[in-house]
Order: sequence, then structure tokens, then C-alpha cells
Amino acid sequence: MSHGWYQRSRRREGDRRRSRDKTGVGGEQATISELEGRVGDSPRADAYFYALRSLKKVIKNKTALDLSRSQGLYASFAIESGASQCYVLEPDGKKLSGTEGFLKENGYQLKANVFTQLNQISKLLRENKKVDIIIHDW
Repeated sequence: MSHGWYQRSRRREGDRRRSRDKTGVGGEQATISELEGRVGDSPRADAYFYALRSLKKVIKNKTALDLSRSQGLYASFAIESGASQCYVLEPDGKKLSGTEGFLKENGYQLKANVFTQLNQISKLLRENKKVDIIIHDW
């Protein structure tokens, strides 16, 4: 069972889902349940949520890199747990607007930067922007 903003988001999504068309993919903004389905399942998303929450003292004011292809879900967990910045790799251009929309709707657009190519993130790292935490789900 989740709590905080994650649980509130899961409750709010019911109204959005009823008003959406049947596709629910591509450039459209995804709901929490849809994102959980794309990362495997709700228990997996919950495990990441609780793992990142349990590391709040470690994550606080750090920079995270989300390589999980979770469309910003795990990045939002890191930011909620105190990360000051999160770089998100979303190589699927069709999902880019959905990822950005999800992060914006939850108020994380100022702390999350979404990139479509790994070399864009590499360029940041070469410019002495360090990454403290890497989130990955293979």
C-alpha cells in the first residue's frame, strides 16, 4: 500500500482515465497505473517508491539519473524523497511529451530534465555536472 502523493495520484487518476480515449499510449499523458503497467507491475513500482523513501537522508539535495524508462515515475519518487535534481532518459520520442506532462502535472518540471539521448546526459556530465544516484530498472 502506497502513501503520500503517490497514493493521492492513484486516487485522482480514476477521473482522468474515464475521460480518455482508448489508446492511452504514445504522446498522451499516462496515469500512475499505466506507468506501473509499463514498468512491470504495481508491486515493483511500490518497491522503488519505498526504497527511495527509505533513503531520504542519502538522497536529500543530491542529483539523480533515472535510466529506468519508467516515463518519469521513478524520477518523481526520487524528487519526492528529496533529490534536488533528476535527469530522465526517455529514448522513445513518442513517449517524451507524456513523460514531460506527467512530471509537470506533479510539479516536478523545475527539478526534472528529460533527455531523449544518452549523449545529451553525457555532455552534462562532461560539464562537471555530477550525478549522485542512478536509478535503473532492467
